[in-house]
Amino acid sequence: MGLLIAWCGFLVLGSSTDEGNLPPFISYTFSDIAASKVVQGNETSSCDLGQLESFEFQDIAIVTMRGNSDKCWVDGRYNSLGFQLQGGVVTTFQNAGASFNAHKIHPPTSLPTRGVVASDAHIFFKMKTKQSLSIFRFDNGILQKYIEIPEWQPTSGHFVDTGVKVSHLSAPLILVFVEGGSYVGSWPLIGQSTEGAWLAGGQGFGVSARRFLVGGHPFDPENDWKYGPGTLLGNYGMPKRFIPVRRNNGLDEGVVWQDQSLFTVQTTWFSHNLLSAETFTVSTQTGHNLVAAAYDGTDKLLLLLVSKDIPKSNQDPINVRLIKVDAFEGKVLDEKSLNTDKNGLDVHKFSEAGGSMVWNAVSGKVGVVLGRTTTKNAEGFTRQGAIFFVVDAETLSVIRRPEPTSVKSLANSIILAKSQEFISMDLGTSNPRGIHLNTFSADDQRSRSVVVYNFKTHHATAAMSPAGVSYPRYPEIDANNLQFFKWSDDDNTYTELAHSGIEEVSDGLLIFFVGERPSLDNSQTGLVLNAARNVGFVKISSSISAKDVLSNSMSPPPSTSPSPPSTTPSPPSTSPPPPSTTPSPPPTPPPPEIGGFYDVHGHWTPQENNGVNFLTSFDSVDSSATRLKTARLSSNAIMLFWEVWTRTEFKYAQLMVVDSTGAIVKGPWTSQFPVQLAIQDDMHVFGGRGIAYAGTKFGKIIRYEFCASDDCPDHPGTMATLTRTTTIRKAVILSTGSRKLRRCSIGAIVVLVLPSFLPVL
Repeated sequence: MGLLIAWCGFLVLGSSTDEGNLPPFISYTFSDIAASKVVQGNETSSCDLGQLESFEFQDIAIVTMRGNSDKCWVDGRYNSLGFQLQGGVVTTFQNAGASFNAHKIHPPTSLPTRGVVASDAHIFFKMKTKQSLSIFRFDNGILQKYIEIPEWQPTSGHFVDTGVKVSHLSAPLILVFVEGGSYVGSWPLIGQSTEGAWLAGGQGFGVSARRFLVGGHPFDPENDWKYGPGTLLGNYGMPKRFIPVRRNNGLDEGVVWQDQSLFTVQTTWFSHNLLSAETFTVSTQTGHNLVAAAYDGTDKLLLLLVSKDIPKSNQDPINVRLIKVDAFEGKVLDEKSLNTDKNGLDVHKFSEAGGSMVWNAVSGKVGVVLGRTTTKNAEGFTRQGAIFFVVDAETLSVIRRPEPTSVKSLANSIILAKSQEFISMDLGTSNPRGIHLNTFSADDQRSRSVVVYNFKTHHATAAMSPAGVSYPRYPEIDANNLQFFKWSDDDNTYTELAHSGIEEVSDGLLIFFVGERPSLDNSQTGLVLNAARNVGFVKISSSISAKDVLSNSMSPPPSTSPSPPSTTPSPPSTSPPPPSTTPSPPPTPPPPEIGGFYDVHGHWTPQENNGVNFLTSFDSVDSSATRLKTARLSSNAIMLFWEVWTRTEFKYAQLMVVDSTGAIVKGPWTSQFPVQLAIQDDMHVFGGRGIAYAGTKFGKIIRYEFCASDDCPDHPGTMATLTRTTTIRKAVILSTGSRKLRRCSIGAIVVLVLPSFLPVL
């Protein structure tokens, strides 16, 4: 038996256990207490802090700040008024009942009468020590760092301006204030600066994560890009934010990312025991966007960056650079600006579609697909679209001429096939309209392409086009008292690519995506999201020129609309049911879906979808699959990850495993932990697990690990971390069965389980 230790003090060092023994994620609850106070927020201002002590409530005060015209606006015209401050306690029963004093700040009851906030309201906190201040935010069971004030910098007396703004609150804000650097929160510390936890598990699936301190501002999908599938920007996507890389013959795992504030490019490498990480700055060209990266697996990385400049003339190109980097030291080995005029890549402006790259280490060639806006064409217009090309990894020269993929290309992906050819995929709104695959190589200037999935089109509701041509009615799709006409210019796709989304199996290619059903019904358009989006796939021959569709229809998909799960991890199961490993019954050929659309010139374009299978059964726009990822775990097992959103809000994440035919092996399984990932990022496989990354506000990278095997831990481990403290105020040593609690008003309670073979000092 081990020992359970609760400390009120400062945690500075720890060590980890193996994957199956990661400690549980710590969930908290908030309880109101009777004490509360309503303040207007204008009783004191940063223009006059003399009365600050008189208007505090349990060490916090609301202060109206100096605003426009160097004035403190306090009369309600340009400032919010009426804040209820309430005391409370944030508690967890996982860590021997650790609890912390908390403050609940309610939204203002009166917004500025002039409709604009000129003087914000800030929270001030009364410090008891001359140390650092950490502010933690409680939300939906999770307690995590919100603001860090590293040095004691009082604004008035012992009060510190926290910088927390409350003028625009739309929901209560619950904060815990901790002085002196004590370690608290939902994520247990497993290394000197690394956190880790088992997050959720069951039914042959599991999710765990580690959080590494890297500094800067890595992309945070929860806060930096909140667009759901029902929003316009949510369908236009963004570049990849975390790009998996390898070195040392594939033994070392790393990730390339761009700081979202400084725009420097970093590479983070994880130690083999996943207790620490080292981060190199590999590019300081802050005027460029990182759009893609690739690796040779041994000692080199290649970065593709596109300038953020917007030229005044639409005839002018911008800079596109390749940078070759030493994977071990982070040094730049070579860099080159590519030809971006009309005779080259033809890049006038950066595109949010970004790009994708893969390095063929055998041939020394790199395949690239790049979204961009072109310079002015013969008709006088710029045009967004994607191209594919090949680069020589030694010279960084373009050795295969660029070819267009799709016009108005919104997303892309690329893989290296077993044939040593590159296969790119992009999502085009026109020319062609659909999911478009291209196969190409450096040695053969010919390419092969096919559209594997088509989608519906919204048609015009007016007869006259922008070109001044009038078109006839299209009464077959009239709906909701709207009349339609036989021309269209629809930039919506009603579809998302999976990433990478191209999975090569022994007898073909599985292409995964998210789409609306029915896929070609032009009457079900008009909004960005018109029907629930479901996970689907098509299987085609590896020789895509023949357009041989190999997929048949599967059994009806299982239910995928559970109630939104709790973020509290499930208790250990004493007798978990064995997961099914038997694929669905043999499929039967699916009927084709036939349709088409009238283009911008009124010409009819026929469409046909063959072999399309959907793996999920969402039936409401309040639950749509999005942000689909694929990871090939073995020759006959492909992991699928997706998030479920309303039009605008995240709900939960799910996992599934399919075989090489696309048949469901097990799942879908709903994670009790809210995993969110960047929409175009790839999931990769390391050590037989699916791996994906996300960032946090305070300079941390989260490394998610997804398990889908019979040995996935379905509950947290019995060992957590070994720690020592620099200052110990009190310690309570309990047996593992004890329920004794200790309350800390300032500082943290850290709950640890020590292995029984360690001596107790």
